Amino acid sequence: MTTFLFLRGMEIVEVEESFNLVRQRINEVVTNTNRAGEPDEDNKPLHKLSFKTAEGGRVAIAPEYVIGVGSDIEKDTAEE
Repeated sequence: MTTFLFLRGMEIVEVEESFNLVRQRINEVVTNTNRAGEPDEDNKPLHKLSFKTAEGGRVAIAPEYVIGVGSDIEKDTAEE
């Protein structure tokens, strides 16, 4: 399974984390909430939006540059 980040002004970035985890972190930053859905007083976007890349590096993304996230699997499964 491959997860892709689509970012404004950059090439597509392939990350190691699952689609669901990446999507969840992006949603938390955009809505300023934590995993429980409560307001996040300690919201650190660059911390939450830091991912391992498929090439072995890391990328930290400012939320205003996120266009979307994609995956090469047909649909989400419970095994992720």
